[in-house]
Amino acid sequence: MKLSIPFLLVICGTFSQISAKSSSRRREQDANGSMQCNVKRINGMVRPGQAAVPTQYICHDTEQIYNLSGDVKSFFEGEDTKSGNIEINVPYSAIEPDGNIAITNNEVSPINVTNRRKLYGTSITGKRKVLVVRVSNDNILREKVEQDEKKLYWDVFGDENNLKKVYKRCSGNKLKFVPATGYLVNRGVITVSPPQSVCGMNFKSVSNHAKAQLVGLNIDTDHFMYIMPDCADFEGAEAWGEMNGTDTWIPSRNGSVALVQVHEVGHNLGLGHSGAEYDDYGDKTCFMGAQVPWDDKGAKMCFNAGKLWSLGWYSKHHGSFKPDKYGVKANLIGIGEAQTRGGAVVKEKVIVKLSSSINKNASHLYLRYNNGKGPNQGVVGDKNKVVITQQYSRSSDSHIKAALGPGETYYGTNWDARGNTLVVKHCGFTKGSWGDSPRLASANIVAYVQGETSKNCSVFGNALVSNAIKAPDDSFPGTSSRDSDSDYNRHKSSVYDDSEPGSCVDIPGFYDAYGSDYNCAWYEQEEFLCTSSGSDVPNVNGLTAANACCTCGGGQYIVT
Repeated sequence: MKLSIPFLLVICGTFSQISAKSSSRRREQDANGSMQCNVKRINGMVRPGQAAVPTQYICHDTEQIYNLSGDVKSFFEGEDTKSGNIEINVPYSAIEPDGNIAITNNEVSPINVTNRRKLYGTSITGKRKVLVVRVSNDNILREKVEQDEKKLYWDVFGDENNLKKVYKRCSGNKLKFVPATGYLVNRGVITVSPPQSVCGMNFKSVSNHAKAQLVGLNIDTDHFMYIMPDCADFEGAEAWGEMNGTDTWIPSRNGSVALVQVHEVGHNLGLGHSGAEYDDYGDKTCFMGAQVPWDDKGAKMCFNAGKLWSLGWYSKHHGSFKPDKYGVKANLIGIGEAQTRGGAVVKEKVIVKLSSSINKNASHLYLRYNNGKGPNQGVVGDKNKVVITQQYSRSSDSHIKAALGPGETYYGTNWDARGNTLVVKHCGFTKGSWGDSPRLASANIVAYVQGETSKNCSVFGNALVSNAIKAPDDSFPGTSSRDSDSDYNRHKSSVYDDSEPGSCVDIPGFYDAYGSDYNCAWYEQEEFLCTSSGSDVPNVNGLTAANACCTCGGGQYIVT
């Protein structure tokens, strides 16, 4: 959505003064009136080793950001606050003089929630404009943003590794961030003066002041990146980003850090954090972690499997499977090979998604070959391994469950919250278009649920490369006897056989009763959409998402 500011309105002073004047004016116009604003969650980023900061809630209207305080979680219980699709109607009398909206509880609060069945994007592509707002008092050293406009342009759009270059490389040129345009905008960057007492002022208050100064400049942008003095109050975080929104807030010390730019705008795109065991930012394979070098250079890498699935750039190479129905086999290629040879590798997968066919509330597992080649050549962790990531829904945080080399096995105990154990095996490599070394080849995996289904590495036959980089047989070194062929044969039955179909595909051409926009790709964005309002209404062919879409438990199975 393009954002433009067509009217001239100059408001000076602190956030409290701006908020008080705005609220006062409204009350004078209609003492019993109300305003509508859009609820957003904002996530704070910290460096490795720093204590995490709690998620905050804000509300946007056409003029400013309001802070939501009080019993916010209870008030929005059962609502998808990550989506950015929730609106609330707020009486002017409920807005405090400092612009704060105090939430009590949903029984006594005068604030009403309005849900919208808003369309989710099936993939995040196209061209998006970014306005870098440099909030700086250049006459006072402490209140000055270190980077001038030329430096910020170069660091965000120009040099080798930045917001623009990372998303362009990782998407295969499908998503492009370009400089915003407008009066006084210098190649995507504009400087505005902060209030007199910016030091110690909350970062949201600083951006409200800056936003007021942008009115009337006819600025065409999709995203606002506020770079402000280090002395502003960031509440213990190194930066903040709005989930499924437009705004990011970064102190000057991090304004040129590629990781911070990519990470915070990733929140705007709906991406949650990427963690590992005991560390919510511990994923070294993904920009939504915090393990990339904190400098201008950063690292030449991309995102984990769950995040790439959500972004939709490689949807032609997605594979959605229910391993508790049928054993799974798949050949995983790196994103670089998909970019250069996409038409020649139609059967290979960039991402495999494993889901329970029975428990739709269980988290999904996403598998990706973390090939250290092409756009991912500088990945800082688990290079050339099959990385297994757990993620519940499109905007959820993710966590690495395992990183498998050739011959290694992952056991997901109680993976479906029903007591069953999922087995994923890295069977070895197949020679790829870039050669047959582990760094260049593609990876073969099988997956099944113990006692219910089966699949054996022998299904790949002689396609595996030399013994140096393949599993010698199905009894992998370092794994338990559960992986032996005898165990495989014990689990195998006439019902679950390697010859059975194993890949779920959506019913072609399905869309629900609300129109062609609401197809299986739309339902795939978030699990809760399968039970959302209207999902149970049959379309003209008598089908619902539960019949037609793999994500919702429907679809049809084909031979893999």
